[in-house]
Amino acid sequence: MTSPLTLRIEEAQHQQPLSHAPFNYWHYADGSVWCALYREGDAYRMRFPALADFVIHTAGHVHCTPILGIDEPTIQHLFQTQVAPQALGQQHLPYFHASCVSFNGHALAFLGDSGLGKSTLATYLATHGATLIADDGLALKWENDTYFALPSYQSLRLWDDSRKALIPGSTQTLPPVSYTSKARFSSDGLLPFASHPTPLRCAYFLSTEITDVVNITRLSMREAHIAWVRHSPMLDVHDRRRMASQFDQAARLAMMECSFVLEYPRRYESLHEVSTLIRTHMASV
Repeated sequence: MTSPLTLRIEEAQHQQPLSHAPFNYWHYADGSVWCALYREGDAYRMRFPALADFVIHTAGHVHCTPILGIDEPTIQHLFQTQVAPQALGQQHLPYFHASCVSFNGHALAFLGDSGLGKSTLATYLATHGATLIADDGLALKWENDTYFALPSYQSLRLWDDSRKALIPGSTQTLPPVSYTSKARFSSDGLLPFASHPTPLRCAYFLSTEITDVVNITRLSMREAHIAWVRHSPMLDVHDRRRMASQFDQAARLAMMECSFVLEYPRRYESLHEVSTLIRTHMASV
């Protein structure tokens, strides 16, 4: 997509102590700090210790100051996967933790927690007739009384087991980044990639339940509203204007009655059955 954001990378330097305290932290599973969040007037600073600082300005300008020795692939990956979702949210553009493909002119989104299979499902479908729109980060735009899924960066991230199951072994990976073991691929030439916005037809929220069957269940409007809010990043929960905008966007999505729960076995041999049910279901709604 044509991003409303601009990124300027400043000269690398050591992270200096700041005179003000962060208003929030994001943590790794072990409790250590992954990101510290600061308010700086109308701007927000996202500090990733030992990696970089990103300052998000209200006009959509993002300034990055990496620390010495951090390479550009790591900077760009941080921006695309961590910073851009927050910056787009500040622009009141609906953005969700989701992967998305298009099929027969309609967009299908997969939303869920990390590790539930969003990228795996999107990759499998994109290798079996669908077109990739976004991997692990989906922006939407309201136009002509519906939401359109906007094409994202032409890249794909997979855990090693999914890479071995879905991607030819000879496929060249993108340069690794320092803070994740996920393999990164350019989708350009590897998978068909969308070049224009696509109307959203169905959104599948991936169940956390362990199951041996494939099943799709419609969410009520109330359940859908909660689910959409839960999977939309919120930089500052004290920003009432942004919070109201996020809730309004989620309510509009819920009223589209396009939200479903997808239960399926987490086995690669089940992906064909999952794909068949999704296509049949999409055609019926």
